[in-house]
Amino acid sequence: MCHGPYARQAMEQLERALTEAGGTTAPPASAGRLRRLLLEELDRGREELTRPRSGYAMPVAVAVASCADALVGVAPVSFGVRADPDAASEREWLVGAALAGALCEAASLRAPSAAGDLVMVFGELEGHLVLALPARDGDAELAAVAYEEATAAMDRLRTRALALPGHVLDGAYSALSPPVGVSQHPLRVAEAVARLGGRPADPASVEVHEEAVLAVIGGDEHGPSRPHEDPDPARRVARRLVARERTLDGDTARAQGGGECGAEPATADDGAVRGACGHCSVRSSSPGGCRSRSWWCWSSLLTVHPTLGDGRVMEFS
Repeated sequence: MCHGPYARQAMEQLERALTEAGGTTAPPASAGRLRRLLLEELDRGREELTRPRSGYAMPVAVAVASCADALVGVAPVSFGVRADPDAASEREWLVGAALAGALCEAASLRAPSAAGDLVMVFGELEGHLVLALPARDGDAELAAVAYEEATAAMDRLRTRALALPGHVLDGAYSALSPPVGVSQHPLRVAEAVARLGGRPADPASVEVHEEAVLAVIGGDEHGPSRPHEDPDPARRVARRLVARERTLDGDTARAQGGGECGAEPATADDGAVRGACGHCSVRSSSPGGCRSRSWWCWSSLLTVHPTLGDGRVMEFS
């Protein structure tokens, strides 16, 4: 896998080929070469997203294109997230959420009023996640700009979007379909947040739009949308504790020694401090616990796990 100057050379090769072919107006004869270079770059990006600092040698790339009757994006994210949200890492989710938001912005779709108004569908391109919105006049270049604006301030992640001619992606991916499973699937949440005017890769923006999103997508048949409605006593307590913690001012919570989500850290037997925020505590062992609440955390279910240190560690299921 390419790193350092080799990664830059591979990315520059794709950009140069795209520019030489005419950008979004490149002729169909260029589709094969551009698709091959894109797949190489997506593979590199997928591996890059597993690193502590992603995209510093060369930004992780996503691609967008205006295809037949749809505005399409592809990201170096596991296609498995369509059925299993746990198939992607937190950083992959951030990239996917930002791309979903950018497509919604460029497609200029009205705000949804019910779950049936959510129309984003998903497919696969050589194992990578394809996102698509029905839009005859979708602007791929606008989507690329929106993506880069949404990701510019992401911590330890450098990423960019390439606007491709439609024929590079058109017909190259698998059949498109909605996400599988629960109504509050993070991909549906991402579309709802974006179309309500928020930024789905920004936890603060997601929280601002939480009530409006819940009004659109409703409760999940596998878990009520309100903590006090949860039939599982342990999970009900956990969800209420987290809801209470989230009302704290972020700066005050951090001053008390907690993570940015306001959760009080717990100390493991090995002395490592782990945050009480689920995905963050699982995927980051950084001192101080939760560094940045995952954008999908509020819509996840909680379980209280056996004692770890002081016994207050919670994880998202």
